[in-house]
Amino acid sequence: MKRQLPSWLMGLFALQIGLAVLLSVEGDTSSAGKSELLLVFDEALIDEVRLVEDAKQLLLSHQNDGWQMQLTVSDDSQMDGSSAVKFPVSNGRVETLLSDLQELKTSWPVAQTKSAQERFEVSEEQFQRKVELVSGSTTHTLYLGTSPGFRKVHVRLADSGDIYALNLNLYEMPVDQDHWLDKSLLAVSGITELDSPKLALVQAHSSESSGNTNSDQVLEWHFKESDETVDQDKASAFVQRLQNLIVRSVDNSKMEEAIEWHSITAKTDKNHYQWQLGQHEEQYYIQRQDVEGRFTIDESTYDALVDAEPQQLLVASEEVPASEQSEAHISDLSASEGQSAVESNISSTAGGG
Repeated sequence: MKRQLPSWLMGLFALQIGLAVLLSVEGDTSSAGKSELLLVFDEALIDEVRLVEDAKQLLLSHQNDGWQMQLTVSDDSQMDGSSAVKFPVSNGRVETLLSDLQELKTSWPVAQTKSAQERFEVSEEQFQRKVELVSGSTTHTLYLGTSPGFRKVHVRLADSGDIYALNLNLYEMPVDQDHWLDKSLLAVSGITELDSPKLALVQAHSSESSGNTNSDQVLEWHFKESDETVDQDKASAFVQRLQNLIVRSVDNSKMEEAIEWHSITAKTDKNHYQWQLGQHEEQYYIQRQDVEGRFTIDESTYDALVDAEPQQLLVASEEVPASEQSEAHISDLSASEGQSAVESNISSTAGGG
């Protein structure tokens, strides 16, 4: 005769089994949903970054002296041959991009089907951005698609069907030269001599320091063709326009219209530089003889460099205080009135005689 276990004991046994199953399921869930890095790479070993959007591809390549970029467009009518030109890149932007990609973490994929790839625009044929990181013979490829929320984007690795919604901003990786361009590429430091369309400056030791040792001598700006005294602060500010020159964008226009160019030359201790500045309608252009390409600049920068005249850099004469000017004006009027009265009396006397 079989003995039947008490109901309370059977209930306890069932509870233990259920708890064991629950813990097992939770363990699997936590393992599957564990946060992991999407990509594993050494930022210092990345040779190229390729950004693709529609018919455009921007190649960022690492050189000995920094990053360079080259834009290619399959539809040549959109550009004027600039795909052959490589421009220096702002290194900070590339470092930010690589750092952002390196920090991407995944958990549960939001989808895994082929239809979802099309819907979220992360398929090989349809994507909003394709990013390739090249390190030697290894290439990591990501497809970036639609945005499910603020600063989020759907992402899929090329060798995976998993689609994730990750913290990433698509607008920070445009296939656009101006975003990546090192906009100080035409600036020159250490200028000692400068010739612009309307004035010429040279740096020389001041006469006051001619008897001092070399370490104590003071360099000052002087006009090349005049002995007038130069305001050193104004001259330095003018030269700084070239030493801190910032361009706005790469000019890819065909621009067949004739432009009147103005030349500016400058010397440093080691080199000689020449810029050409031009204007057409409301657009202002600049180029440098040793740098490929043409760029746009602000109107204020153009005017300051092209239209500067010697009079603007002269030491200002001491201004007379307003009170003194008023007193002098009153004195002049009184003297004038007195002189008029004397002349009137003389005339009256002569008439009476």
